[in-house]
Amino acid sequence: MPYDLEGAKAFMALSRQLETTGISRFELRRIGSIGNAVEIQIEEGYGNSEAVRYLIKALYAVASTYEKTTASNIAAVIKKMESLVSTMKT
Repeated sequence: MPYDLEGAKAFMALSRQLETTGISRFELRRIGSIGNAVEIQIEEGYGNSEAVRYLIKALYAVASTYEKTTASNIAAVIKKMESLVSTMKT
């Protein structure tokens, strides 16, 4: 599999935007660990596209557990992540 460093960097930049959503460092770790799993799939040349779809769904599921405004802020970042990965080769 080709190593997609540029794709991983782009995804990592979006992941950092989660820090601006108002969640605590602990909560950031919880959602960030799922984001990290997506990043690993991207690094591996997009790895397993089905796994990426499930991981994105997991990010939305975790986001939905927060208060409405925070959940909306997190979902906006996830939507950008989803858009980025949809442009990548499967």
